[in-house]
Amino acid sequence: MLMALDVGNSGICVGFFERCDNGFALTARSRFSTETRRTPDEHILILRELMQLYGIDPRSVTECAVSCVVPELVHTVSLAGEYFTGCAPLWIGPGIHTGLNIRIDNHVQIGSDIVADTVAAVAMTKAPVAIVDVGTVTAIAVADGASSLIGAILCPGLRTSMESMARSAALINSADLARPSSLIGRNTADSVNSGVVNGHILMIDGFIREIRQTIPKDGEKLSLIATGGLADRVIPFCRNQFTLVPELTLLGIAEIYRRNT
Repeated sequence: MLMALDVGNSGICVGFFERCDNGFALTARSRFSTETRRTPDEHILILRELMQLYGIDPRSVTECAVSCVVPELVHTVSLAGEYFTGCAPLWIGPGIHTGLNIRIDNHVQIGSDIVADTVAAVAMTKAPVAIVDVGTVTAIAVADGASSLIGAILCPGLRTSMESMARSAALINSADLARPSSLIGRNTADSVNSGVVNGHILMIDGFIREIRQTIPKDGEKLSLIATGGLADRVIPFCRNQFTLVPELTLLGIAEIYRRNT
């Protein structure tokens, strides 16, 4: 069994995959909070408890692959993965075979989660495709008609925007990131939520509109896929119709692992 770990700034997603004829099939997934002060033993205990929760025998976990955008956790997560498998995990980064033609200025600067998202997206839908990952950072990755990753747009995420505004403005407190019933708020909480949540929705739709005018060639249709821990707060309210795939990054990690083994 393969254990795939997506280590993000706010949370760590874990997926357990069984080998099948065409690669890997996801059997269970979960998420726990990112905490850079956790020790390897603490990560091992959390992962073991999740395996117990989903009825997975830890002895069956013999393979591990990791996408990580938190440098402080690279060593800790590596030791936790090695504890279960007996060997170092596969880390997604420069030098790893992804099957993607990555057309950016510096490959080192592209996040491994964006690469995994794009690998999974071009495997499940027709390119060109825009992938929106709504998390601590909202990333919009774009693959052209040849399935080449041509770059990304990085924006402050929902909670990042909310917390920044609360820190910077004395009379504004953090709200609950719920889309208010009215665009124009009649109290502070609704006004803040409208600005952050509706602002995010309008931002995503605006970027997709501009990408549509730039990327697809004649006769091509831009496919749209969304993922991320906060995607359900905004994606259902966008004018554009997205396919919501919560496990997208994990699927990409598993596919990259398959291509390297």
